[in-house]
Amino acid sequence: MKKVMGMILSVVLLLSMSVTAFAAEPTIEDQINALSDEYGFETFDMDSQKVQTVLEFDSIEEFEEFIRAVEQPQTFDVVIDTNKMPQPRDLNDNYVISWWSPFTGWGMTGIACWRNIAFDYSYKFVNGAPQFTNVSNIDSYLTGINITFWDQKAASYNIVTGETTKDKVEINVKGNYVLGVALEGFNIGLTIPGEWDGSLRIY
Repeated sequence: MKKVMGMILSVVLLLSMSVTAFAAEPTIEDQINALSDEYGFETFDMDSQKVQTVLEFDSIEEFEEFIRAVEQPQTFDVVIDTNKMPQPRDLNDNYVISWWSPFTGWGMTGIACWRNIAFDYSYKFVNGAPQFTNVSNIDSYLTGINITFWDQKAASYNIVTGETTKDKVEINVKGNYVLGVALEGFNIGLTIPGEWDGSLRIY
């Protein structure tokens, strides 16, 4: 009798452990929330605001790889010749730093995308060499076949010395990528923080 009772107790204990283990299995929502804590992105109800595209992922691992790729800082540098710019009457101009930066690396073949930083600037000539004096109206955006739209939150710049005094401006923009995600039947909107750096040198 004791043996039978012991066996029954063992079976009950085993079933109890199985139920507990099953109950503790994290849901997709739990896993996304855990990644949100780790990478700093935020979620929102897709019905609450319009999203441009909904990306589908086969696994939480693919989704995490995408988040890591998107959050990589983006940097691009440009040099232009002032001899091709109006002078000496007009020492104000504008420029768009653009670079090819397709989304790749998470199981997809890549999606075309250009990142752009547009701005106005002023410069002057000192001893025959151009120098930046001011930068304004910084605006960053995405073009191409986009999987997300870019929401700029902050912009700043520094005028520095590249080859000659004050011949280079370095621009930093911060913002969020905004998109929708479908993962194993769970749909959610995301705002993923990003940062771009662009520079322009004149000579």
